[in-house]
Amino acid sequence: MKCSNIKFISSGYHSIASQKWIYPKHTSGANELIYVTNGTLHICEDYNEFHIKPDTVLWLEKEHIHYGLAPSEEPLSFMRLIFSSDENEEIIPNDATVTLRKVTIPRNPDKLKLLWDELNSSIMLPECTTVIQDYYARLLLMELSIYGASCDNSFNFQQIISDWIKNEAPSGIRVSAVASHFGYSEDYITKIFKSFYSKGIKKYIDAVRINRIKNDLCRTDLPLSVIAKRHCFKSSEALHKFFKANTGLTANSVKKMHIEYPEYSQIANLKN
Repeated sequence: MKCSNIKFISSGYHSIASQKWIYPKHTSGANELIYVTNGTLHICEDYNEFHIKPDTVLWLEKEHIHYGLAPSEEPLSFMRLIFSSDENEEIIPNDATVTLRKVTIPRNPDKLKLLWDELNSSIMLPECTTVIQDYYARLLLMELSIYGASCDNSFNFQQIISDWIKNEAPSGIRVSAVASHFGYSEDYITKIFKSFYSKGIKKYIDAVRINRIKNDLCRTDLPLSVIAKRHCFKSSEALHKFFKANTGLTANSVKKMHIEYPEYSQIANLKN
């Protein structure tokens, strides 16, 4: 993202003593940066699990579903920056580029905390305009982009695998086929994936398949026989069996409700 396109929205420090608190589910039109200072934040972005420990930064991308997995085992504290980055804005010549990693360990945590404190303090000063806050946010993100270190190379590999399954692989692909595509053994792929998505790669493949079926049921007029074929089922009956086992509803009932009540989002009521 280009530095000049980054716009500050809000920032704050959150300290949560309750061990029952779970990060709320939402889909945001803005980017979020979370820097955990105490406890462990258990959170998901779409189907990807993250367990963020102290002095680690997580970047949550806009227009993705974010939700908590479980409460922290101890009191939780974190800093949170919300910012936008409109790539359609005019490009300034020689503009700096900010490259964020999904999970980052800052090499100089004290400096990052100081920048975040300065940003949070500026919010309380009436003389600090939004332009100044934009610069503070850009400086913080540049610090993280330039001097941050990737948390774990295996996470980058897991992200590549999950993105390929989600965006390119055929529905219901076998784990052995995923392993063959990337040139690794099935055991290695399974182990890497399990460390970041506790339900395992097979469940992730099923979750992607279910989401694709939901989209076809509620956003197209395709007959069930065609939807079944698109998602690699031998028959409509096989699709029904798989869909009901994973959502608690039949594919027919979802499609019928969408036709009769198009203004109602049935997808939101399906089990994930």
